[in-house]
Amino acid sequence: MKHRIAELADQQKIQDMIAHQAPFQEILDAITEMVSHQVPECVVSFMMYAPADNTLSLVSGQGVSETYRQAMQGVLIGPNVASCGKTAFTREVVITPNIEQEPDWAPYAHLARAEGLKSCWSVPVLTPSDELLGTFAVYGRYPSEPASEDLVLMYRASGLLALATAREHDRKALQDHEQRYRRLLSQHENTLSELRFQETHDPLTRLPNRTSFEALLNEHCCSNGDRLVGLLVNLDGFTTINEGLGHTVGDQLLQAVAGRLRAELPKEAFLARLGGDEFGILLGTRSEYTDELPLKTADTVLALLSRPFVVGEHTVHISASIGIASGSDGCEGNCALMAHAHTAVREAKNQGRNTWEWYAGEQDSSIREHVAIRRELLEAIEGDQFVVHYQPLVDAATIEIRGVEALVRWQHPERGLVPPGLFIPVAEATGQIIDIGRCVLRQACHDMKQIVEHLGRPITLAVNISPVHFRRSSFFSEIQAVLEDTGLAPSYLELEVTEGVLMSAAEKALEQVQALRNLGVMVAMDDFGTGFSSLSYLRDLPINKVKIDRSFINDIDTSRHNAAIVKGVITMTHHLGLEVVAEGVETEAQHEYLRAHGCDLLQGFYFSRPVPLKELLK
Repeated sequence: MKHRIAELADQQKIQDMIAHQAPFQEILDAITEMVSHQVPECVVSFMMYAPADNTLSLVSGQGVSETYRQAMQGVLIGPNVASCGKTAFTREVVITPNIEQEPDWAPYAHLARAEGLKSCWSVPVLTPSDELLGTFAVYGRYPSEPASEDLVLMYRASGLLALATAREHDRKALQDHEQRYRRLLSQHENTLSELRFQETHDPLTRLPNRTSFEALLNEHCCSNGDRLVGLLVNLDGFTTINEGLGHTVGDQLLQAVAGRLRAELPKEAFLARLGGDEFGILLGTRSEYTDELPLKTADTVLALLSRPFVVGEHTVHISASIGIASGSDGCEGNCALMAHAHTAVREAKNQGRNTWEWYAGEQDSSIREHVAIRRELLEAIEGDQFVVHYQPLVDAATIEIRGVEALVRWQHPERGLVPPGLFIPVAEATGQIIDIGRCVLRQACHDMKQIVEHLGRPITLAVNISPVHFRRSSFFSEIQAVLEDTGLAPSYLELEVTEGVLMSAAEKALEQVQALRNLGVMVAMDDFGTGFSSLSYLRDLPINKVKIDRSFINDIDTSRHNAAIVKGVITMTHHLGLEVVAEGVETEAQHEYLRAHGCDLLQGFYFSRPVPLKELLK
């Protein structure tokens, strides 16, 4: 836990350095130093990519000599060039457990030998649009392979390096621009386009301004066949911050928001500051355009802005209300687009903020379907249309039922049984998942008494908890109330929470889990392996069970890598005194492998599909 807190502190420090435009070399050194602290007795390096000559050059490293640093300048990338050259070429992780035995390292083996380097793990450093910026490597003093937490740490470092490098590129581009501008002014040559930049960009955020935004919109208003989608992003609560903490803090917050959006939005997005606390995004214009992009973009913006901002001595929390509108083919639809987006923003505010709304005018069938589901979910909650199905968890050795997982199903009066994958994401986005989760929890606890009586022996009831629900301050009291109302003993109930929730808010999550365990309720980590897994953090959590995600089980009998990961997780989790559940078991071969390697509980179609209560009792 202390290592995790220290790592988070290091990350926050580096993010602050990036936000406050600390010298680039200091940022790089801080990132490599962070990794060297977390992985003792290692050597770390960052090699920057030069697209002009397709080479890598070592620009930052902890523990490397000047001789090695000089030798690692201008290294051509390729499929057989050591570890970093190969990583840059394939844009995938390259693990070299033993440098001496790796043919790709032959030209550089003498250098590694002189440095005392025996192994190398390399990951690519990429922009969100998959453009190569460089490579990040960890060298070991002895032949070895990375643990899962080592790879997670390397990817976090890679992300920070990508952000710092992208910012450095932006800074250099801006510096070059300003130098050219000053040179032109000194020569009295006031042309570039230079004056136009001042006219078309916001001086505070350096983003295109409303003039640029409207110019692009008007350009496409006159282009028949083009189709635009606009997102209007309005910050929630900005006025309170601006007036309460001062306009200087408000301006710095707007700059931080602009920087975060500019760094993370997809390359298809045209981002502008329209004025005040309002930002505009334009997407589309191509025939192969799909509706997934604006929805994904809106969710990305909400996620980006939900993370706290550190502005000077203040830690600031904000959210956003987003209005989405799409223009129909031709001039009229595109020109009315932003007016429709304003209407959608007002609806998002009415929905409670921190959400998006799509203008409910003429839309494609997929958009109408999405909006319709949001509306019908309200009716479903009020009309008790949700039912609970149960899937057994069986003992891997004896096939005896040890527990059941409660899974929600929507019995729509017209659509029939609506797949969870269709309505759960919508319910998560709107917050309706909280009411749905309450219904499932109450019904499942009520049914559990009948299940135990029928079996004549105790088993556990596993209930999935939404991240939105788990983070609510009233969550613990709601659990207490359900147990008291249904009369179910706390020891029968097991709450499944994703590792992303447990990892994202360490102290608060730890307190919440500990309170549940003190009550007698068990807690399991769901979908283990799909997020930023940390075994050191797992050690400190008062949980009783870990569920290995189905993506690792799916080809466990054919994928050597997945098999090794699953085997390692089982072994390490048992050392921590926890039970292991494998979900998604569908074949006899998977069952046999998991049983042979000591997995405790199994769940999947091989044993039973999720079934209604009556069918379960049969």
